[in-house]
Amino acid sequence: MSDDNALVGRNSLILAMTEMLIKVFGIVATLIVARLLGAEQFGLLSFAYTLVGVALVLPDYGLGRLAVRELSRNPKRAHRFLWHSSVLKLILYFPALLACVAVIWFSSDDPNRLWLVILVFVVEMLRQHMVFFCAYFRAIQQTEWEAGVRLFLALFSFVFGVPALLWGFGLDGLMWVRFWITLLSLFLSIWLLYRFGLRMGRTVWRYLKALVSVGKPMALFTFCIVVYMSVNIVVLGLVHDDKTVGYYTMAMMIVMPLNIISDAITSAALPMLSQHWQQQSSHYSQAFRDTTRQTLRYLLLLVLPLSIGLFLLAHDAIDLIFGEAYPVAIQVLMIFALSLIPDYLNTLLSTALIAQDKEKQTLNATILGAIVALLGCVFLIPDGGAVGAALSWLFAEIAVFIYQFSQLKNLLLRQDHVWLAARALFAASLMGAVIWGLQQAQASLWLIFPAAMLSYSTVLWLLGEISRADVLGFKQMLKRG
Repeated sequence: MSDDNALVGRNSLILAMTEMLIKVFGIVATLIVARLLGAEQFGLLSFAYTLVGVALVLPDYGLGRLAVRELSRNPKRAHRFLWHSSVLKLILYFPALLACVAVIWFSSDDPNRLWLVILVFVVEMLRQHMVFFCAYFRAIQQTEWEAGVRLFLALFSFVFGVPALLWGFGLDGLMWVRFWITLLSLFLSIWLLYRFGLRMGRTVWRYLKALVSVGKPMALFTFCIVVYMSVNIVVLGLVHDDKTVGYYTMAMMIVMPLNIISDAITSAALPMLSQHWQQQSSHYSQAFRDTTRQTLRYLLLLVLPLSIGLFLLAHDAIDLIFGEAYPVAIQVLMIFALSLIPDYLNTLLSTALIAQDKEKQTLNATILGAIVALLGCVFLIPDGGAVGAALSWLFAEIAVFIYQFSQLKNLLLRQDHVWLAARALFAASLMGAVIWGLQQAQASLWLIFPAAMLSYSTVLWLLGEISRADVLGFKQMLKRG
């Protein structure tokens, strides 16, 4: 395993484990909300977070991705970049908050609903700024510092938030706990930046104006991603009731921890791809191709068994987690399982394009995805409800994949990539046959899970996709981490 691949693997592992732990804490807290407060309150909280997430795409402005790309090339620019980006974000928070207030004001006369949305907005605003500061650690490939800050937030939000729910403080009590813990996490990230020698500075308006111009393609790209991933939930909450949103969110809560694995892997690859890219070159360097292949390998070996396994085990997953097999949530989860494949691949394709300074292509792809998602909201959600919302997401992911793949076919259409995909698909299909057979025999999940993992890894070993060198490289990577 080369040094570059080892570093990608190490940072991918750190970020993936961090995201998984964060999601585990969040899922347990959300389960308590769902069980103690019911599907309606669960749906209300999900709607509030989704609405705020869409609004906060404005101050996000794609600055996190931009920071990773630019600062990985020139870390000395971090001081000026982070300071001016923070000023820009602070300016944009106000119209984002007004947008949330306007939506609730004109769609509901419940003051408690408005207050909850405002509280969620403030918490997510603080969290977004904290995550943005952590982009610096990702850019310099010191991901353990980012992991520490974000795990601090997740751990203490869980430790103090769950008792607030159990002691009957409701959603307001939960959000106040999250507010104080998120504020502390933001201060922790600022303190770490100071430890790395970064300081606040003077605002240069010419630089700020240039930042707005440079970040515009990335901002539109981020906005369109949020639209095609979240607008269906907003529309679902406005057209249907909170219970329908709750069914949709039940399935999403299971699949989202799996979606973030791909984000962690490609985020770890972005700094290296950016460094390897030579803008004046008319072809891809070997280092760029090698990093792309290794990232693609990680993604394919993960997503194919996850997609097939989740599709077959959707009923069992909903029943196990929520204590009842809700039919609508099961159908939604099966659709989400299929969407994992284009979603995982899209993260790599967009990362490769961004590393090549081709934000316009990623923007075109996400605009297409947003259009497909909006059409899905119009034609699928009114009659299809939660299932229609899930289908609109799946179709949007497929549209984005087709466009981005057409832009990178010279990089991706290689014989070794085809054989890699074929081996992974063959092993995952056999794993699916094992799961189906054990289901017919009415085996328990405690038997199905290890049997599926064993069958998949064994077939990959026999096909030569996993070797002794991979195992030794993985152990070495863990030691270095």
